[in-house]
Amino acid sequence: MFLNIARQVHKLLQPVAKRLQANIKVVEVPPGPPVMSPLVAEIYEPDHNEQMRC
Repeated sequence: MFLNIARQVHKLLQPVAKRLQANIKVVEVPPGPPVMSPLVAEIYEPDHNEQMRC
């Protein structure tokens, strides 16, 4: 089930990532402590202003 959802989400996000020249990955966070939110986004950008714009 997760794989189907991940593929759909990746397909939706890929055009946005391409426009921003970004690389996206959709991964399953392993269960267990510490408990994490079901959705996690990490944005890496050397320039802080560009990072905040994304």
